[in-house]
Amino acid sequence: MSATGYHEVFERFKPVCVKLLREHTLENVVELHRVLQEPVDPEILQKIQEYILFPLRLIQKQSPNKCETFRTEVTKCQMAVLNQTEITGFEMFQDIFTAICISLSSADPQYKVAPLCEERKLALVQCLSALINSTTFSVLEQVYQANFLPPMGHAVSVMLHLVETEGMRQLRLASITCIQDLAVLNSKVSKKLNILAANVFASFLPGISIAMTKVATGDSKQGHRITKAAIETWSRLMSLVLSDKYLNTESKTTKDLEDGKPYDKLIVIRSPDWVTTTAKKLKILVTKMISLANHNNWRVRLAMVEWAETLLTNCTKSLQLCTPDLLNIVISRVGDEYEKVSNTSQQALATLQKMNITREKTFVEILEDNLYIIATNLPRMIRTSAVLHHDLEQRNNPQRLKKSFKHFTDQNIETELIKLCHLIGYYGDLDIVLDHFLERFMQSSLHRKQAAFILNQIVLGCTEPDISVDIPAVSIRESDALLYSVRMIIDEYLQPEHWNLPTDNQSDDGMSATDSQDWLIVSANHRRAKASGLAIEQINSNILQICLMLEGMAGFSKVLGSDFRPLLMDVLYPVLEKLGDDNNTVSQTAYTALCCISEACQYGNIQELILMNADYLVNSISLRLRHLMSNPKAPLVLKVTVTYSNKDILPVIDDTITEVFESLDNHYGERSLMFLQVLHALVVSISQWFPVTNSTSCTKETDTTDGLETEVEDSSSEIITDCGLREIETFFKDYLRQRHITETLDSKETEMSIEENCIENDPKQDIEMETDAISAPPKYVIIVKQAFHVLSVLADTSGDFIKQRVVKDVIPKVTDLLYKLASNSKKTGPGYRFTIVCRLQLAMLENTSAVCSKIGLTDHHLGPVLEASLPYLGSGQHPVLQQAAVEIWLKFAKQQPDYVWLILHNVYSPNTLRPPHQCFKEIQMPGSRTRNEFSENIEKILGTI
Repeated sequence: MSATGYHEVFERFKPVCVKLLREHTLENVVELHRVLQEPVDPEILQKIQEYILFPLRLIQKQSPNKCETFRTEVTKCQMAVLNQTEITGFEMFQDIFTAICISLSSADPQYKVAPLCEERKLALVQCLSALINSTTFSVLEQVYQANFLPPMGHAVSVMLHLVETEGMRQLRLASITCIQDLAVLNSKVSKKLNILAANVFASFLPGISIAMTKVATGDSKQGHRITKAAIETWSRLMSLVLSDKYLNTESKTTKDLEDGKPYDKLIVIRSPDWVTTTAKKLKILVTKMISLANHNNWRVRLAMVEWAETLLTNCTKSLQLCTPDLLNIVISRVGDEYEKVSNTSQQALATLQKMNITREKTFVEILEDNLYIIATNLPRMIRTSAVLHHDLEQRNNPQRLKKSFKHFTDQNIETELIKLCHLIGYYGDLDIVLDHFLERFMQSSLHRKQAAFILNQIVLGCTEPDISVDIPAVSIRESDALLYSVRMIIDEYLQPEHWNLPTDNQSDDGMSATDSQDWLIVSANHRRAKASGLAIEQINSNILQICLMLEGMAGFSKVLGSDFRPLLMDVLYPVLEKLGDDNNTVSQTAYTALCCISEACQYGNIQELILMNADYLVNSISLRLRHLMSNPKAPLVLKVTVTYSNKDILPVIDDTITEVFESLDNHYGERSLMFLQVLHALVVSISQWFPVTNSTSCTKETDTTDGLETEVEDSSSEIITDCGLREIETFFKDYLRQRHITETLDSKETEMSIEENCIENDPKQDIEMETDAISAPPKYVIIVKQAFHVLSVLADTSGDFIKQRVVKDVIPKVTDLLYKLASNSKKTGPGYRFTIVCRLQLAMLENTSAVCSKIGLTDHHLGPVLEASLPYLGSGQHPVLQQAAVEIWLKFAKQQPDYVWLILHNVYSPNTLRPPHQCFKEIQMPGSRTRNEFSENIEKILGTI
């Protein structure tokens, strides 16, 4: 360091410091901060340290009323000096330390921290850390003495308060770092200084450990960095105060303390009794910290492994009571999904195995004791709570089953549980294990779902467990024994009390709840469901149980492969029954199970599986149709069979379809919907198997139908006789007219859908049913809309053929109903558009014009339609109805402009009609020239003509 260099640096700082000393302004502080950021020789800056700090220290003491921005900048400037120099005098350290603590502390004894802005607090905390880090060891040895313990304790208390109460994440992190700096945890210091710091911080150990535990186990929204910092502070402070190597020198250190000083009584003597008492209290906090080992952030889990390793390595004797819990943390993270966490745990175990961490037991004995405790507690946890729960989750894919567990949420735990079940199935005595869980399944409704889950996983692990650990192989199980075990489980699954569970609170499969015969035959489960209605929790439990059993059957087929074929006779019909279930989750799970069974039994797909076993299925369906009251879902199995098959199934189900019609005759009450769904599925499937090209004339339509019949006849000469399209349609419509099924809403919708698929065959008969539907009461809005839709299809395919019937039967009923409803919609509010009547009016207005246009109505027949829609042009009508009416008039104006013009002028004449020559008389239209409720809409329509 040259004299010239020193002089230049001093001359650079002197005017800035003098100006700041005279004028306490923000600009002067900023200027000093700028000069400090310029490159300066550290030795020169150390020499003029006191000169630079003097105005800053003076401002802190003499300008308490300055704005916080100014005081914050002063603190930052002071911190910049401390970061580039060293504090070599205890007086200066004490002065700066006290000034910072006073600035942070509140004058009101009710509050620990002054009401400062967060930026000001952050700057003060960082400045205190910079002060500790810039102080020489010789000064720090004076700091960690009994006489400085009160101000040190006050600083620690303020930092803990900031960590626990502040919301600013950066401020909380800085406060935790400051606590570490105060305990010289971030600096490499001498053993003597560590012992002195441990003596002082032994007094603060309870407060710091409790506060860090509270922060670490606090709200997860605080961020992983704060949690990790709290964990590290906890372990490093324990390693300082309770370190085995520092406790050995405790007696010598305490003797060196001066006698007779009043502050000496504040120093905690770390005697063996004190260590034992402290360890007992810390065990409570350790127990609370264990939960962080399963934190969702891998950095926190890694910090917990390091936390446990640090305490086990450095505090082996002092924290011997906590050894099992700490060891559990390290062991639990050996299989962590993050490689860094897993590797750290394995390295920690290897290190601990070489150490004698306990006097009484070896490392292996401790592991055995921990495993025994876990295995002992697990059954109690399962018995005292319903572990497995049910949740439905809607994603982009179809609704799927999601299993959730009561005692954990981490999916990795479920994965490890499944691996454990696979190991039991692979190595265990299968007969004993399956008998035990089957007994649980049969005897305990509380544990039935859990037992099914475990049974499924044990069987999946019988052949080859899906695990990554290095384990010795065992001999392959005999296929006959495994088949016997699987059959035993399936037989229990298919018991009616386990399989036929209600999945909703509706009347079961369309059966009347008041039918005395049904009431005697239906199972007790269904009777209870009908009588009082099941709680949603019970319904969800039933759905989960059924899905677990379906998943089990899928898994069994994977394990057995082609050996599963002998079980198809028992499994196929029940699974198809669940495929037709109204609950989407059950249906989707059954579909997945069928896919697995098809693959395992070496079928190409579900279609091939059904076709190759069609004889058995049709026979089972026929037998159950004869006893429908005790087998209410038999028609749905036939529906599923037809839906997932191809045209090759038709010869097989020929007689069964006839039985369906006969059953429909015998059970025409509320069961009709179930049979209609079967017939609807049949008609839709036939239309897909034998697609018909749309034709525009009756002749071509007949030819197409004949061609279709010929094609079907080529496949099977018997199909056209009993199951042809025309025969199904004719029989179905005759039956409907006899039984008046059209009175039921759901039956009406199904009928419309079937009719639309068979519309090309006989439009003459269809028009009668559409006319009845259009005249239905207003509550049947869906029926009216569907009737118009079918009528529109008829108009497309038949044209003039149905014109007379529409004019005679449809138009009068439509116009009459529109007239009657017009008065209801006058002067209504905005909410009227959501009523049933408004929807009915819209349906009739929107569809009438389309039908009339397609059949080519002339002005003579068009008049009633226009007259019926005229009231809806009034301004008193709802805007939605007005718009619909205007669109009708505009459409008819393109077809019959003169006729429309004349009718509108009879209501309102916006302009005077002048003759082209004086020889003609002036025409007087009957419509009023004065504006009325129709004026606005009539002007819109006339403007387009």
